[in-house]
Amino acid sequence: MFYITKIRAFFKKEFWVYFTFIILAMIFTAPLFKTTQVITSGDDYLFHLSRTYSLYNSITSHHLITGLDYQSFFERGTAFNIFYPYVATTLPVVIFKIITKSWVIAFGLFYAISTFITLSLTYKSSKYLTKNKVQAYLFALLYSFAFYRIMDGYWRFDIGEYMALSFIPFVLMTLEIMLQKKDYSKWYWLAIGMTGIIYSHLLTAVLICGVMVARMFIGWFSVKKGFIIGILKAVGLTILFSMYQIITIGEQMLHIKLETVDRIDLSAHVPSVTDYLTNSANNQPTYYTAGLLVIIMGVIAIGNMSKLRDGGVQVKSALLMGAGILMVTTASFPWALLNGTPLDIIQFPFRLTSYTTVYLIFAGTFALSNALEAKEFGKYNIAAILVLIVAVMSMFTMITKQVTDRANPQGAPDVKFDITRFRDSPVNDYRPVNTPKLGDTISKKQFAINHGKYTNKIKLTAQKDQLAFNYKTNGTKTIVDIPVVDYKGVVVKDNGKPLSVNRTKRGTLEVTLKSKRDHNVTVCYKASKFRVASLIVSILSIIIFSGFSVSKWFVYH
Repeated sequence: MFYITKIRAFFKKEFWVYFTFIILAMIFTAPLFKTTQVITSGDDYLFHLSRTYSLYNSITSHHLITGLDYQSFFERGTAFNIFYPYVATTLPVVIFKIITKSWVIAFGLFYAISTFITLSLTYKSSKYLTKNKVQAYLFALLYSFAFYRIMDGYWRFDIGEYMALSFIPFVLMTLEIMLQKKDYSKWYWLAIGMTGIIYSHLLTAVLICGVMVARMFIGWFSVKKGFIIGILKAVGLTILFSMYQIITIGEQMLHIKLETVDRIDLSAHVPSVTDYLTNSANNQPTYYTAGLLVIIMGVIAIGNMSKLRDGGVQVKSALLMGAGILMVTTASFPWALLNGTPLDIIQFPFRLTSYTTVYLIFAGTFALSNALEAKEFGKYNIAAILVLIVAVMSMFTMITKQVTDRANPQGAPDVKFDITRFRDSPVNDYRPVNTPKLGDTISKKQFAINHGKYTNKIKLTAQKDQLAFNYKTNGTKTIVDIPVVDYKGVVVKDNGKPLSVNRTKRGTLEVTLKSKRDHNVTVCYKASKFRVASLIVSILSIIIFSGFSVSKWFVYH
């Protein structure tokens, strides 16, 4: 009887919230179905489609732990699904493709579900913090349809960072819960959110740690013993949940010295403050800015400073963080001084825009709901929310029109999407540390025989689950330098028999072929026992934690 009462209470109070979230999530996918060319017009589309296709081949070849890229990235034996998280990004897309038989529907489901997750987690965490349902709903709505999130998902088509955006408000609101309300019982929310980010985009995980440190510095007086213990528990649980991703990339970095990502001039992609505000006001993607809604929320917060505290929660710190990070993403910050430092791994300062978006929308919706004394879902407040939804959807339509116009400027009839046309990205990250000349020989798939000149006389071919080449020896031992990087887990076989492998000066595989015969040499990937064990640890940790949480809930109620 108790559970029936709880279910009835949910349907009475919250059902309409999550029902509208489902509708909003479906609306967010509209550009995909207006023209499928949206998928192939984003800045990073080729890279993400290439690694999605690589993972699809791996899964459909029954290799559930992915390794090398075989029939993608120009069949060079790269390993992008090792170095870029795939569990929360390309893996769901591949699963949806296998189920629906359609890449377009698969990406549509990915965008819809990720948007629903964003709406739900943002609403849940903010409502717990502020005890204000209206504020939490507005925060979830405006953040999920914020300009930067739309640009990240469509204009850039960076599905890694886009997915990570789903968890950023959840993590930052949980930090506020622990700092301001001294409620350390939600430490595991922090772990869940950070795990989602780690399995989506590693750079975002690094950036949000820096943002959290800055926020703790501002509120250092709230850092108590219980807070520190809660943070340590969250770190421990995050490590357990994320063990698979940590070991996957960690064992490679320990195995061979690799270049990570290309470094660029950090100051080359930052606008002046004036240009930033102008482009935000116009929702123009010339620069990746926060957009008009975020600026409006910031203005509302500044204009209602007296409304930034309520129920033991103050959001002046959020306003300070949002405004401060906004300034950091402009030319007013000396980014050029950070070139050549470890911080230049960020590549583009506009990546910080997501934090400006979170903090300013949070502060603005908090001030607005308090100024209007709107906290519960009364009929007038619901009516006002519905009007705001219509306004936000109108703005969403105008923004995404730029996306669809860019994808199909002539308005031509849509074409059937074929991912095999977009499987060869030239990206060359995580390559061995060597000279550009030697690196070029790997990209060109050039072999070397007995330490001779690099040549293309031997052809490296690709199948769904391995690379291969044929070579005939004359009876003497022949040393072959294969143009595939010596990543950990790479296995080389000669006519089905494993060969011992050495590493060349360019960081590639070197094998010795013996006896006079035709050699069919294959190169494939086999996950290390350590990596397999890390996957088991992560899965068991999540299962045990979930079971414990459910049983605890039943005991409590």
